[in-house]
Amino acid sequence: DDYFYPSADFDDAAAFAKYGGDYTDLGDFRRASVTSLIKKLHDGIQQRKPTVQLGVSPFGIWANASKNPLGSDTVGGQSYYDHYADSRTWVKEGLVDYISPQLYWHTGSNEGEFAELLRWWNDVVDGTNVKLYPGIAAYRLAEATPGSPWEGTREIESQITQLTQSKNGRGMIFFRAGSIGGNTALQSVLMRRFTHTESPILPLAVARPLSGETVSSSHLYFAGSSDRTQALTVNGTEITARSESGYFGILLPLSVGENTFSFENGTKTVTVTVFRTLAGRNELGSLFPQNNSLIKQGESIPLSCVAPSGSKVYAVVGSRTVVMKRASDGVWHGSLTAADETDTPVVYVSQTGSFVRVGIARGRVTTYSSEKTLSATVTADICDVYRTTSTADGARGFLYRGMQASVSSVLNGMAWISGIGYVKADALSLTQSNAVKQYHLTGFREADSPNELSCTLQFDTFPVIYAFYTDGKIELDVVQMENTVLPESNYFTVSAEKSGSMVCYSLMRKDGGTVDGYRLETVENGVRLTVKKHVPGTLSGRTIAIDPGHGGTANGAIGVDPSTPEKASNLATALALRTELEKRGATVVLTRSEDTGMSLPERLQFSQSKLPDLFLSLHSNSLSDAEDASGASGVLLFARSELSERAANLISDKMRAIGRTTDVTTGSALYVCRGEHTISLLIENEFISSPYGYELIRSEIEQVAFCAAIADGLEAFWAQ
Repeated sequence: DDYFYPSADFDDAAAFAKYGGDYTDLGDFRRASVTSLIKKLHDGIQQRKPTVQLGVSPFGIWANASKNPLGSDTVGGQSYYDHYADSRTWVKEGLVDYISPQLYWHTGSNEGEFAELLRWWNDVVDGTNVKLYPGIAAYRLAEATPGSPWEGTREIESQITQLTQSKNGRGMIFFRAGSIGGNTALQSVLMRRFTHTESPILPLAVARPLSGETVSSSHLYFAGSSDRTQALTVNGTEITARSESGYFGILLPLSVGENTFSFENGTKTVTVTVFRTLAGRNELGSLFPQNNSLIKQGESIPLSCVAPSGSKVYAVVGSRTVVMKRASDGVWHGSLTAADETDTPVVYVSQTGSFVRVGIARGRVTTYSSEKTLSATVTADICDVYRTTSTADGARGFLYRGMQASVSSVLNGMAWISGIGYVKADALSLTQSNAVKQYHLTGFREADSPNELSCTLQFDTFPVIYAFYTDGKIELDVVQMENTVLPESNYFTVSAEKSGSMVCYSLMRKDGGTVDGYRLETVENGVRLTVKKHVPGTLSGRTIAIDPGHGGTANGAIGVDPSTPEKASNLATALALRTELEKRGATVVLTRSEDTGMSLPERLQFSQSKLPDLFLSLHSNSLSDAEDASGASGVLLFARSELSERAANLISDKMRAIGRTTDVTTGSALYVCRGEHTISLLIENEFISSPYGYELIRSEIEQVAFCAAIADGLEAFWAQ
C-alpha cells in the first residue's frame, strides 16, 4: 500500500554498495528491490495457496508524461520516481492479481485529473489478466470545506459512474471504512448504486387525467405506470420519460373538442378521452361583493365582475346604475359613491348582442354615517390578518381575542385595519362610535429564565397589536397610540417609531442571543411577549412536531401511481423521520399517525398547543395539469421569515450533500409556516407527478437518506 520507499533521500547507501553491483543508478536499484519483493510474494503465494489473490494499492500517478513518455497527462507526485514503485511493470508481467491505484483527485484537479488517471490505468491493464479496482477517496468528504469539489457526494457519484462505465474497471475500493460509517449521505449513495432489488412488473395504467375529464388548456400532462420491459407509446409515439420501474409522464397537446389517446405497452392498451373547451369568460361571474360589505357614506363602493368580452355591462345598486368598463385583465370595473344603502343587493347585467345575462352578487352593501367611526373588537381566540381582501394569498399573521381598533370599511366580508391589514368581519364585533379611540401604554414588566425571556405590555384598554420578526428583531405594531412611551428593559434593547397613529416597538435581545420563536398571549388590557432563546446542544431532549400533509378525504397531489396519493407518501416519510429523530434522542409528536383528516387551522393549533422546538410539515410537490412535470425534481423548503430560514438553509445544505437539488423560499404565507412561536417549516419532497421524482419518494433507501439529511440539518442548527 502506497509507500515503498518513504522518500528519495532515504539513507540506503550501504545497501546499494553491498547489493547494487549490477546497477549504475540508485533509482533503478531501488525499483528492482521493490519489484523483487512483489515477485517473491507472488511466487510464494502461487506455490502455497494459489487461490489467494495478491494486490497492491500504489500511489495513483505512476509517472507524469512530461518526465516519462509512458506516463499520464498529470503533474503530481510520481510513484515511479518518488516511491520507486514500478507498478506498471507489476501489471504487465503479471506479478499481481489486482491493482488498486489510489485515484484520490477530483474532476478537474490540476495535479491528477481523475478521468485522465482512470483512462491511463485502463490502458495499463488492457490485455492482461490483472483486475483493476481503483481506490476512491471517501475520506475527502469529511475534510471538504463549503464550495470545494468534495462537498456533498456529487464528485464521488461521478467517479463511481465513470468507473462502472470504464472498459476494464472491475470494482473499486473506498478509503477509508470510517469515512463511510460516519457519512449517511455517502451510505445512501452506495446503497442506491450497489443494492439492487428487482422491481415488480407494473401494470399499464394512467393515473392522471381521468378519462372523460373536461379542460380548457391547450396541453395536458399524462402520468402513470407501465411494464418497463416493453416499449410504451401513445398514439404511436414512444414515451421516453420513463423511470427505471416503468413510471412515465408526458405533456400532450389537445385539440378543441374530443381527444382520444391510446397508450400501448406490449399487449396492453389503455384509452383515455379528454374534452377541451375554448378558454374564455363566457359567463357572468365573480360578482362583487361575494360577502357583505359595510362602507362609510361618501366613500367609494368598488364594483367588479367577469363577463364575456364585447358585452355591455351594467351594475345596479338600489336605484342607481353604473356602466362598467373592461380592464386589461378581462375584469369589468366600476364604482359608486356610498349613499344610504341598507342591506342592498348588487345586480349585474351583461348584454352580448341580443343575449342578456343577469346575476346578483351573494353579498350585500350597507353604509354607515360619515359622522361615525366603526370600531372593532376581536371575538375569535385567534384570527388571521391578510394582505388583501382575498384569502388566497395566505395570511401574514394573527390578532387575538379582545384586541380593539377602528375599521375604515368592510369589503367583501373583510375589515380593513389601517396599517395592519384585512381581517374577516365574522371574527369581529363591529360597533359605531363618535370618535377614534386613542390608547396609552400604562405598564411594562419582564422576566428571564434559562430558555425564555418575556415582557408584558399593558394599556388603558386593549389595542390591536400585530407582531412579526425581521432582521433579528421582534416588531410590535400597536394601533391608535396617542403618544410614544419607551419602556426601560433589562433584557431587551427597545426602540419605538411613531407613524401616524401607530407606534412600532422593536425588541432585540440585549445579550445578542438568537431567537428561536416568539408568541403573544393576552393578559388583562395587554399582551405577554415570550421569546424562545436559541440554546445550543444536540437533538437529545428536543421536541419535534411532524405534520404529514393532507389525510382522510384530502388526498393531496395525484402522481404517477394512483394507489399512492400524496397523503400516503407524506405519512410514510413522517413515520420514517420519527424513527430517525428518536434514534438521535429527540421526542417526536405527529399531527396524525394514520389516514385521518385535519384542517390547516387544527394543524397550526396543534403546534401552538405543543410548543415544540421545531414544527415540520411534510409534503410532495406537483405541477399544474397543463405543465410538463416529467423532468421536475428537487426538494423545496418554505419559511415565513429569517427566524426559520436558518434551519431551512442547513437542511438544504444536507439535502445537497445527498445529491438533491434544493431551494429555500423565505416570506412564505403557507398556513402552517405562519406560526412563529417556534421554528416552522414546510418541505416538499420531490415531485410526486414526475416519474423520476416518485422513484425517489418511494425508494426506502432514498427515504432513509432524506430523513437523515433532515436530522443532520437540525443537528447542525442546534450545534450553532
